[in-house]
Amino acid sequence: MEMKLRTDSYGTNYTHNTAIITPIVEQRKPTQLNRNLYAYSIQMVKYCDYVGNNTVYPNVLQQLIKSTVAMSSHALEALQVMNEIEKESHKKMSQHSSSEVKYWLCLIRDTFDVEKDRCNAMLQEAIELADRIAIC
Repeated sequence: MEMKLRTDSYGTNYTHNTAIITPIVEQRKPTQLNRNLYAYSIQMVKYCDYVGNNTVYPNVLQQLIKSTVAMSSHALEALQVMNEIEKESHKKMSQHSSSEVKYWLCLIRDTFDVEKDRCNAMLQEAIELADRIAIC
């Protein structure tokens, strides 16, 4: 692992491990699930940007993005850890977050004037990813 000297905006020097700041997706050999989770997160951010033009309340979109990122990050952590207890803990947190993603997508679909087909496609993909996380 490479250590680098970094200077923050206040001029303080400190070292940090570059592996810590490398996204989990780039560490080790990425699996197809890693790639799918990362792609889904990007897709969700773009979807929220698309529907966010005065159609949906910003707080709802923020919660949706937060839940999506939490679902993905906990699932990726579950794939990385060696300890079985930590793995199960991260899987549970990921499954909880995936339930939140589904909730927010259903709320957006049923409450706001958005394209139902596109929202349903995002919902279906969230369901499929949650199923894959459950068996990893």
